[in-house]
Amino acid sequence: MILLEEVPKTGILILTVYFPMGKYKGYFQNEARKRLKEKIPRIDEKEKLGLELEPLQFSLVRTISGNISRAGGVQWQFGYKNMTPKKFKILYENIKRLSTPEWWGSFDVLIASNVAGVD
Repeated sequence: MILLEEVPKTGILILTVYFPMGKYKGYFQNEARKRLKEKIPRIDEKEKLGLELEPLQFSLVRTISGNISRAGGVQWQFGYKNMTPKKFKILYENIKRLSTPEWWGSFDVLIASNVAGVD
């Protein structure tokens, strides 16, 4: 975990949405893919954050119980530039407002950054 003040200026925003347990419907995956790809960049535009968000990767989050595997959620990764702690807080608060109990049980917002000094 990093402190809000340590959010890197450039990195990857990882948004994972978990479907409500026991209420999962077959269309949740596709709806989540479309909604999040469309709405996350709109937050940037609406709030005039200037983050230069770029969708990088979408994937399903699988839940395994015994021998049964099913979609438990989805994950979008967005590249970003020009982040500040204030901008991250605004983005996070807007992401919270997107959640709807019908298809969005809980969520995680993570930040990833390249590791310097490896090469």
